Amino acid sequence: MFCWSFAIFSFAGTTHVFGFPAVQRAQTDRWMKGIYIPYPHQQIPWERGTVTEWHFYIQTVASADVSLQLWRKKGRLTYALVGEKVFKGLRPGRHDVTLNSRERIDFEAGDVFGVTFTRFNPIPFDATETQHCDVTAGDAMHINNPPPSLKIGDIYTFQRKEMKRNPCRLYSLFAKMETASELLVVTVPLFCLLLSRKKPTSMTNVLILFQSAHLTIASPLEEVNTWL
Repeated sequence: MFCWSFAIFSFAGTTHVFGFPAVQRAQTDRWMKGIYIPYPHQQIPWERGTVTEWHFYIQTVASADVSLQLWRKKGRLTYALVGEKVFKGLRPGRHDVTLNSRERIDFEAGDVFGVTFTRFNPIPFDATETQHCDVTAGDAMHINNPPPSLKIGDIYTFQRKEMKRNPCRLYSLFAKMETASELLVVTVPLFCLLLSRKKPTSMTNVLILFQSAHLTIASPLEEVNTWL
């Protein structure tokens, strides 16, 4: 008897929520045309994974253009652009966007959110004095009048934006992120060839057995709500 076997493997993953609820809030920023890293000290804690969805609230009286980004710290004031999704002509209200395979952004632990806007920042915030804010860890980062287009992988120099008024802010922006977790054996089909000890005289002396395996589907992605 001769047997051959092979295994099919599948990854089970976990979906995390990172950010703050996308709801209407009390205030909006008044400075214009910039790139803004609101929480340089609030970093993605998972080792690596992929941003699969953006959820945010637009609070303006007219349409707005905004880019949602991930940035990676390179120096005291320098960050590299990891990836972004550009939105044009957004209407006021909540937006829930699932990214296609080409739009998804691979992240690493330590990456942070960024927002680029062409006019006022349309994503609102609430002032807070809770554990969500660590003023001593550094103020927000910003670039005034950035170039019209940014290049993925390029490094940009930011300035500290001192928050004298309402230094602790909760912006209506969060992402869903998928991380790989466990490698699972899904199925092991077995193929066997049985040969007669006697010299075969016809094909009836050769029996091919195929034991089909039942495919076990990995459990659905587990979702973990991890607000900042």
